[in-house]
Amino acid sequence: MKRNSKPRTYSAKHAQKLADERKKEGHYKTIFSTEMKKIIKEKMIKFQWSPEQIVGWCKLKTIQMASHERIYQYVWQDKKQGGLLYKELGTGQKNIKKVWK
Repeated sequence: MKRNSKPRTYSAKHAQKLADERKKEGHYKTIFSTEMKKIIKEKMIKFQWSPEQIVGWCKLKTIQMASHERIYQYVWQDKKQGGLLYKELGTGQKNIKKVWK
């Protein structure tokens, strides 16, 4: 409520106007380019980095990179297409087994 309020009062119309303006500004999605795929493959295969490490390194070097979640999506998509990039992940997917007593 604070960010949509006037200095001393709250107005629903004013709040909606501010929310609509913020929505117009939008969130631009990062385009997942072939250059990003090349960096991901290199860092995962050569250095065995996790997606979080890749994103952190790219931020330090000011290289545009998708989020770590998008990198995981790319890895699992690669697996579905017969790729082996998923094997470079440290832990892989966890299998949860229910134990009945």
